[in-house]
Amino acid sequence: DLGATSACTSLPCKHNSWCTAPDEQQYVCTCRVEEMFEGDTCETYVAEPTPTITMQNWQPWSSDCTAQCDGGRHVRVRSCVPESLHCNDIEYKECNTQPCPVWSRWSETTYSLSTMTGTRQRVCLYDGLAGISPGCEGQNTETVDYQQ
Repeated sequence: DLGATSACTSLPCKHNSWCTAPDEQQYVCTCRVEEMFEGDTCETYVAEPTPTITMQNWQPWSSDCTAQCDGGRHVRVRSCVPESLHCNDIEYKECNTQPCPVWSRWSETTYSLSTMTGTRQRVCLYDGLAGISPGCEGQNTETVDYQQ
């Protein structure tokens, strides 16, 4: 019957929801999930719930410092739950802040005609002082053989 009316004729459902009416008086709105509305007529906006974020305990500090001298750092991290939020924390702590030892300039070369060699020396300096260093890499004496 084309003249029949239903409760959906007055468009009671909001936000592009579906209306079904078993008779002229009753209707049911079916809300679209992607529209995020609810209620008898799909009029109430449903905000996404804010997730509860829980930070886990800090992991232990890294045992190795990133540098042996001139300042390195230890690292530790903690993650959050849920992990899908990618809300990790990172902390850094300085370590090995003492200056690195450095070599002095090479001395002038001393030549020996009897052995046909030249020798030069350098000193390992630690914080500007000689002989107190934990060590420089390499040799402190260099000998060059001039024999052909």
